[in-house]
Amino acid sequence: MAPDTLNRPLRVGWYIHPLRLGGLEHFLLRLAKKLDPQHVEIVGIFARKGEVVDAFTGCGIETKILNFRSFRHGFENLSESLLSHRIDLVQTNMFTPLAAIAAEHVGLPHIWRVGGHPDVALRRMNPDERRMHLEVMAAQSTAIVCNSQFVAEPFAGFSGPKPVIIRNGVANVLEYQVRAPSKKHLRNLPRICMLAHFDPQKRHEDLIRAAALVITRFPQARFALYGSTFGETSMVAYRKELRKLIISLGLEGVVIMKRTKDAVAELCRATVSVMPSINESSSNAILESMACGTPVIAADSGGNKEMIDSSTNGLLVTQCAPEELANAILNLLQEPAFAQKIAISASQKIRHDYDLDICATRYLTLYRSCMNDLKTVDPENSKCAV
Repeated sequence: MAPDTLNRPLRVGWYIHPLRLGGLEHFLLRLAKKLDPQHVEIVGIFARKGEVVDAFTGCGIETKILNFRSFRHGFENLSESLLSHRIDLVQTNMFTPLAAIAAEHVGLPHIWRVGGHPDVALRRMNPDERRMHLEVMAAQSTAIVCNSQFVAEPFAGFSGPKPVIIRNGVANVLEYQVRAPSKKHLRNLPRICMLAHFDPQKRHEDLIRAAALVITRFPQARFALYGSTFGETSMVAYRKELRKLIISLGLEGVVIMKRTKDAVAELCRATVSVMPSINESSSNAILESMACGTPVIAADSGGNKEMIDSSTNGLLVTQCAPEELANAILNLLQEPAFAQKIAISASQKIRHDYDLDICATRYLTLYRSCMNDLKTVDPENSKCAV
């Protein structure tokens, strides 16, 4: 049914991983709160309870927990829920086909929002299996949304909808910078921050090894690695290895690892924000650092290159190169005027390319287009009001 004939807000069901409250989930929360409820109502759909469900509920967003025991049970439960909750459009925000199959079964359009690079998200599959998985998901979707060109590249040559690029949005820069303290007092006590869950892809060890080099010039510098293991065995093991590395390099008290309930506050307080992760799609930590007015150093890899023009609005360094990373950190600490210059330029880029209002407008345009069965719409230049 076309949106003009609904006589009510468009109800969009978002199928979301319930357990990992990371950058993607924080972005979805921001987007859900920004979309005008007169036009769109978001319903968060989850396989089971978890901290992401609690976060959505805490923000007043309607949620549905399936509690399924098997894929078939989940399919039946979800199909029924889509009808009983009067869902008009389904959006999958992870790499599982359940919601796409259920949407097709009950005759609803489906959007697949691809938030991470398939080679990372599906790394346990071999290349042929990954490609088959992507082709199946694409075939079941009315539209595919990617948050960077880097993420869209694997879909080249596929039949079906062409990926649409809608970059993640962050709140108005002023909303971040009003929380940012003056960094003048940090020149003598620099604070280097990394915000990323403890996954080997994030390359925390590069920053730890860089820290050992930086403190030879700035012994008062402190390094904070904020993130979570989500209780996953592989991440817990990785964090333990990082702890051993910190001890072996004599960095106890210099490098800390812990969780934070207010990531934006930590980024605002930082002198420098670092993201050495490889094959990152569109790092929310980078975007929020730029919005906070905190200069960013990132690996020259993946979607990082689409956000950062090195030496203009941030610094890019060779991936897996701790010495180069250390030199970049020292460059910013030794040249505060240069650090301030790239931070200002970064704020301008956020205003121009990553504004949350623009992002929400593009999603609304896409939702309306899918309801009208326009499979190749590009909302990039839409002027629809949010």
